[in-house]
Amino acid sequence: MVFFVTTVAFLQTLVVLYLLPLRGNESRHYPYINALLLLSLLHLGIEVYLLGLLWGRSPLGSLMGTIPVILLMGLLSFVYRWFFFAPPPPEPTPLFNPTAPTVEPEKEPIAYGKSGLSVGQLTEGWQALETFMRAEKPYLNPDLSLDDLAGRLKLSRQRVSQILTQKAERNFYAYINEYRVADMQRLMKQKPGGRILEMAFGVGFQSKTTLNAYFRKVTGYSPTEYQQFLLDQQPEPFQI
Repeated sequence: MVFFVTTVAFLQTLVVLYLLPLRGNESRHYPYINALLLLSLLHLGIEVYLLGLLWGRSPLGSLMGTIPVILLMGLLSFVYRWFFFAPPPPEPTPLFNPTAPTVEPEKEPIAYGKSGLSVGQLTEGWQALETFMRAEKPYLNPDLSLDDLAGRLKLSRQRVSQILTQKAERNFYAYINEYRVADMQRLMKQKPGGRILEMAFGVGFQSKTTLNAYFRKVTGYSPTEYQQFLLDQQPEPFQI
């Protein structure tokens, strides 16, 4: 009876300490579990043998030895089947699904990635620049620089350059010289026979080369050709 009680205690310890923590675990260590089961069988066999010696009979012929064998083998078989064939418990549903799409609040689109200028900031800056150019005519200053223009607008040099790149699609010098060409066209229409270089210096050009290059780029004519075109368009004086 003592051996039977110790065997049951041994199996209970085995189940509680080793098998229960691994139940339902996908990463079961089967060699380790098999070793535990073999150890249980060895322990059972030793106790049956000792029971046979105690009663002075063969382990197979002793009724007192056969009953514990049957009971313990049934218990061991139940534990084995319960552990290996029981369905794993259902996985808990996570409160947060990392694969589910998340909805982010709408943000104003970025027009210039490096500076972080939004479309609204870009439009506001462009309107301020155009208003200032038409009202103040800073291009009349032949020494006007990007830093000077940015300072007058109270914006950074980088921001003004980015506004020109995105909205005017031109660099600073092309943008300023196109304003000078437009102003010179206005003067040439007012004075078709005026001196070209005098008008060019008056609108901010510093050299004839720069004047010819940008004037032809904007109008498709050289300043001389444009002036001749204007003269040809003048009505003939009234003759009696």
